Amino acid sequence: MDVLKKIGWRGPTFILWNIFFALGLFPENFYFMARQCGNVMSQHAWVNSYHLVTIAFTFYCAQFAFHRAMEMKCAQGMAYHYAARTAIVAFVAFLAVPLYETIHFYEIPDQETRRVLLFIAALKLLAWGYLYVQMCLCYFGRNRVESCAAQHSSPVEKISE
Repeated sequence: MDVLKKIGWRGPTFILWNIFFALGLFPENFYFMARQCGNVMSQHAWVNSYHLVTIAFTFYCAQFAFHRAMEMKCAQGMAYHYAARTAIVAFVAFLAVPLYETIHFYEIPDQETRRVLLFIAALKLLAWGYLYVQMCLCYFGRNRVESCAAQHSSPVEKISE
């Protein structure tokens, strides 16, 4: 019965993760859209920065990775390491980088600035894609946390088992 419950929730949670990742791709636009939908003026806002979206999404991904690792019976230290790695990648993936500005990158007069902008945009997209693939593997493929735990467990843990 427990397996049937998990299978029944895979589709809806996968849809929610897709929404989560779509909003995380453009956190600045999402923040301003949410403020407009709520009719909140900037002088009445508790938090007046779109970086809150990046930080919230980063902590949520790290917490999800930690709990997923603990479900797979990883050692607590291994789960913390997995969550920390996920948090670093999530921070880069959900960073507020104006990707739409890269369309007009050739208009930037300084070549070095142009390269930096393209590098940061590519790094953000790579991190976002990596997290998205991890999420898809978590729901529909081989479990990455389980294989990660098998590869990185220490010899002392293997002997004690």
